[in-house]
Amino acid sequence: MKTWSRMTFVLAVVLVLMASFAHADDKNEKLLQAVKAGDTDTLNALIAKGADPNAKDILGSPALLGAACAGHTGMVEALLSAGADVNAKGALVDSTALICAASEGHTESVKVLLKAGADVDAKNEYGQSALYLGAQGCHTECVKALLAAGADVNAETMNGNTALRVAELMGCTKAVQLLKEGEVPAPIRAKVYRAPVVVTPGPKKSPEKVEPEIVADAGNKKVYQAPVEVPSKPKKGAGKVKPEIVANAESERGAAEHIPPVGTYTVNLASSRQKQGADRYVEELKKQGVDAFRWEVNLPEKGRWYRVSAGRFSTRQEAVDYAKKLTQKGISNTFITKITESNAAGSTANNVVRKVVKKETSFMSEGLVLEGDLYLPENYQEGDKMPAVIVGGSWTTVKEQMAGTYARELAKMGFITLAFDHRFFGESEGEPRGYESPKHKIEDFKNALTYLQELPFVDEGKIGALGVCASSGYLANVAAQDNRLKATVLVAPWLLDAETVEVMYGGKEGVQKRIKAGLDAKRQYEQTGKVQYVPIISATDEDAAMFGEYDYYLNPKRGAIPEWGREFAVMSWPAWLEFNPMSAAKQIKSPVLIIQSEEAALPDTARAFYKDLSGKKEIYWMKGTQFDFYDGKEQVREAVEKASEFFKENLMT
Repeated sequence: MKTWSRMTFVLAVVLVLMASFAHADDKNEKLLQAVKAGDTDTLNALIAKGADPNAKDILGSPALLGAACAGHTGMVEALLSAGADVNAKGALVDSTALICAASEGHTESVKVLLKAGADVDAKNEYGQSALYLGAQGCHTECVKALLAAGADVNAETMNGNTALRVAELMGCTKAVQLLKEGEVPAPIRAKVYRAPVVVTPGPKKSPEKVEPEIVADAGNKKVYQAPVEVPSKPKKGAGKVKPEIVANAESERGAAEHIPPVGTYTVNLASSRQKQGADRYVEELKKQGVDAFRWEVNLPEKGRWYRVSAGRFSTRQEAVDYAKKLTQKGISNTFITKITESNAAGSTANNVVRKVVKKETSFMSEGLVLEGDLYLPENYQEGDKMPAVIVGGSWTTVKEQMAGTYARELAKMGFITLAFDHRFFGESEGEPRGYESPKHKIEDFKNALTYLQELPFVDEGKIGALGVCASSGYLANVAAQDNRLKATVLVAPWLLDAETVEVMYGGKEGVQKRIKAGLDAKRQYEQTGKVQYVPIISATDEDAAMFGEYDYYLNPKRGAIPEWGREFAVMSWPAWLEFNPMSAAKQIKSPVLIIQSEEAALPDTARAFYKDLSGKKEIYWMKGTQFDFYDGKEQVREAVEKASEFFKENLMT
């Protein structure tokens, strides 16, 4: 009996402890939700009840990082007061709260974090500091605050850029002035060396005598060599610095001595301007059991380079599997090349870069200011003129959703890209809010074309567009009406005709009900200025614009982000339901690529649209549901790779 009582007592204690842990986890989860929602009162209440101010979300990002990224200064103060680690890093890209706040231009949060002891020179995994990202975004006040806190103006990123350099590149005049005022003599810089080397400051007249051989260009593919001893500043002697990156992240390819056979796949590892350096790297890789080889490429405006690759495979999957094995040897961020007749002959196709520079921008559309994000490939150099691509997402969405996802990934492929908020949505102007108008969105895309043509670094005759879901229909009309658009990609296109509209919206009765409601709502708006709304998405309200368990739009980790509105203007229904993008197909003369799946929403209308196209055309079938194309890693990767090939063929030749 005593034994049973003792066991009962122990079991009770265990259950109490488990309940307390579960309760703590619940409080922490609610705290993270409060941060995402910007609810400071709830946050403070949860902290008072014992929630952990250092709680991390499923991706490993601490609450303080989320609050700082969103610019919720009150939350930042509350979390710091409760004991949050001011220098904690997120699991993704090693960003700190200060770095993220500066990158987003949240000056007050930056000041609070600095006062709390944030490391002003901390860097993310790309070697970017708060000062660098603040300068990149033209956030002058952030730059000023960081310089006042002693930020290192000469700090370099992994590819050798400085805050001043990126500010000049982005045209941030005020930031450039501040950085020049705070500039100190530049350090002696080691680029990329094969082995540990000690560099000592020499006479100014002969700096070339102290510079060892550079083996590979300092791009951003993460293949690291040994740490290099360099002086951090001319007066302070030598000190340890992080290893620089050996391999570049470009894949322009050309004729080569050891070029793999046409039709095969290979894994690219590095590039070098020096044949001997590339050969030494090949020898080192072979010692590690890597099937490495060197081949020559001739790059326009860059001259001769030597590519180091590994393996020759008959299928892409074999190459991918081999690349995964290389990561176990410390060789990461490799990328796959398919050898074709064009790249074997010296084409510059498949120019891939691994990082991009994002710049906030704005332009006018019929008297309204539209806000957007411009993505520049990191290999962009001042004076370049590059092809550009406009990117659009699904209906009601904003630039931070699928448009931004595809714009960022296409920029990695070497294009200047633009994602923007249409009028009535996101950060752009226009009333009523949440009004889905095909006519106005088509005009916005045309004005985005005009904006890109006016940029000095865009080749005005080489502009394409990519539309995901509903934007495919809008951009199809732009392609039919505006010959400035030279190539168009339609991804999981939402191409409706009258028959399909009835299927999707409850038959003729359902369509007429929505049209009538929309006309009544529009009349009310014109007479009173009052806008009638329904939810954009709901799993319980049948009047919602989208009724159902659609995870992309309901999940905060996917599309249900703070930047996205939740209300759909009922007056949108008539124009949306009566819009027929199918009619544009016969009028399009420029090249069109359709990327579609049998599991997506409308494969049959994609076939019909393709059939009616009279110009150069291609339809590419792959796997994935409609929503997989919005943010599914594999679907986005494959779609972007295919779109990149298409744009390079039609915009770069």
